[in-house]
Amino acid sequence: RFNTKNAQLPFYVQYQDRTSTNAASYTPKMSAQSSLIAQMTGSPVTFESFSGNSDYINAQIQGYTESIKTINLKVKNITLNYGATFKPSAAVVTATDTMTNKNMTSSVKATALNTKKVGTQTVTYSVVDPRGHKSTVTGKVTVKDAVVSTTKMNTKKVVKNKTISIYKNPYLTYGNNLLAGTTKTKNIKLKVITIKERKKTAKKRTYYLIYNGSKKIGWIADSALQDRSVTIKKTNIKNKTVMTKKNYTLYDRAYTTKAKKRGTLSSKKLLKKNVRIVYKTKNGYGTYYKVYTVKGKYLGWVNYSAIY
Repeated sequence: RFNTKNAQLPFYVQYQDRTSTNAASYTPKMSAQSSLIAQMTGSPVTFESFSGNSDYINAQIQGYTESIKTINLKVKNITLNYGATFKPSAAVVTATDTMTNKNMTSSVKATALNTKKVGTQTVTYSVVDPRGHKSTVTGKVTVKDAVVSTTKMNTKKVVKNKTISIYKNPYLTYGNNLLAGTTKTKNIKLKVITIKERKKTAKKRTYYLIYNGSKKIGWIADSALQDRSVTIKKTNIKNKTVMTKKNYTLYDRAYTTKAKKRGTLSSKKLLKKNVRIVYKTKNGYGTYYKVYTVKGKYLGWVNYSAIY
């Protein structure tokens, strides 16, 4: 058995001494054994024919090959941040030329990896030794998103009425990061929550750390939240007459930060007087009624607590 590529084949060779003048007295002689014969013990080698003279010997040899592992290449699975530079050497556990014990880590190459694609990808690593032998192995690389900015906050938003997920940490990669599914978040849908912290990631994702009152809920994506000014529910009441009970401000719309004041019930001399309500609107700031005088004059929007 021998390796035909860059192989050294040790063997015995038999030759005839032609220095004698009497051809009948030719005596076959055996040459010395090659110094590498110990590496080839038990390997069959067949001489089909040979010829020679006093200067050289030509031999034809038949045999069969077997692979010889000359590179020890091992890699590990690694995790990278979104957009990071991928260096194959970071995954190498060992890359050694077994013939020389030379470290070949710096020579290891890898197939292309997209570090702007969150998830797990399979990469093929390879290295070639000085004799041309190549070794390849595969490994996993997980790309996770990375937080690039953190901002402390104390503001309020409304949780949308949709399927949402809450996370233990900002959702950066696939895994067991889910804190609560939709069945556990029904109690905060369409509710005003308090945002204590915001984190933005390299993939331009935004997550908020939310509280329900003083109770910490977890991290939620910005896509699950809406501004407090967005209407949650609107109801047509059809000219119902009610009496005002408390003095509240009248606005030109259901209250938002952009609403303009139109006076107060007291200034309109309508405190503890009958008014007509037409619409009821709920948003993240509260519930508001669109009110008119009993004679049909438009007054504005007033908080629910002014009447009930």
